Amino acid sequence: MTTPRQVIITSAALAVVGLGVGLVSSTSVMSQFSYRSIPPSQWTKSTPEDVLIAYAGRQFVINGAKPWSFSSPDDDTVRFEVRKGDQYSGSTWTDMQGVERAEMGDTQRYPINQDISVEYSFMIDPGPKNSARWVTLGQLHSGMAMSPPVEIKLNGDDKMKISGNSGFGGDTTKAVYNDLFDDNEDIVRGHWYKMKLDIRFDPAGKGYAEIWRDGKKIVEYDGPLGYSNQKVTYWKQGVYRSTAPESLAVSYKDLKIRVSPRLD
Repeated sequence: MTTPRQVIITSAALAVVGLGVGLVSSTSVMSQFSYRSIPPSQWTKSTPEDVLIAYAGRQFVINGAKPWSFSSPDDDTVRFEVRKGDQYSGSTWTDMQGVERAEMGDTQRYPINQDISVEYSFMIDPGPKNSARWVTLGQLHSGMAMSPPVEIKLNGDDKMKISGNSGFGGDTTKAVYNDLFDDNEDIVRGHWYKMKLDIRFDPAGKGYAEIWRDGKKIVEYDGPLGYSNQKVTYWKQGVYRSTAPESLAVSYKDLKIRVSPRLD
């Protein structure tokens, strides 16, 4: 069953960065522009939208416009905070009512005929338990108007979930939504979780996802992954959620993204 959130998340992700479908074959969606970049610690709420963040050897777009949306104490650790009513509005996109975000998105696009590995650490600040119906904390996006094919999330509580989606891209009624991990325990707030994702996209059935948390493998999946007409993927991190009364802040550090050619 298609939910409003499944439609919102990806169309918004395209629009807030000012992307069009015609750009997906580029290695970097910003390569045609002369955008300048700054270290994360220099960002303020008045930083122009066309200024990118130089982070982890890549360039990122910030989707957040409040003083508390984004901060960085040391140019490695980046912190995102969302408060009730933080509806993002930029020059090319305004989120729907009831959607709140503070995120960063990689401008680099990685063809899905390569395997991709993402490593990072994240920590959720101490505070009230999450009550938002859905919260996306990290995702490998398809660049299409679909839910991300790989997503780390919370759904109405503090229990981590991971989904791996497939099917026909561009039609949410033909998507297959698959839960790869559903934790029985609440996350420990204030604890730095070390994540590693090894992903192969193949909607025909030869995809896989191997995911570790603090050195323990929590996902080992083989099967369809990604959408039939998906060409690329890219990484996003931060807080993207349905509205909730409590604030939510998440920090990230030590991001590494690697791609490698397939050997089979």
